[in-house]
Amino acid sequence: MKKSFKIEDFRNTPAARLNPHLFGEQPERTEINKHLAAQKKKGSKYKAWMTLNIGYWCKERGLEMKKEYKFNPFRKFAFDWCIPDMRLGIEYEGIMADISRHSSVMGLTKDTEKYNLAAADGWTVLRYTAINHNYKNVIEDLNKIYGTNFL
Repeated sequence: MKKSFKIEDFRNTPAARLNPHLFGEQPERTEINKHLAAQKKKGSKYKAWMTLNIGYWCKERGLEMKKEYKFNPFRKFAFDWCIPDMRLGIEYEGIMADISRHSSVMGLTKDTEKYNLAAADGWTVLRYTAINHNYKNVIEDLNKIYGTNFL
């Protein structure tokens, strides 16, 4: 027999502690800050892999790779990685994280605004996720798009 769900069963879960507004309570900032700090401390092995491999690819070609590069002086939008000489932005969509702006409606809307602005400014943007190890295609894609004869 299936056990019926009661809202009180949810109250003591980590998700409930981060979303106390569901119970008509105000969030406790220290709990949220602790969770965010833990997420930041953990980092992402996928982003670390991409940083290492994109950096190596650029170094082989005498190009400079920048992290968190603000491509438009009038907006705060930044690419996760950027190769300014090629006007190329590379983004890792952190949809696998517990807390991700990429999975919210507003976050997705801001991302589309960012990518449209980048395209209007003449940038190419490559986007990756951890799903099916999609992020591991970045070097192959860079070689396909720009080849070995860029310079």
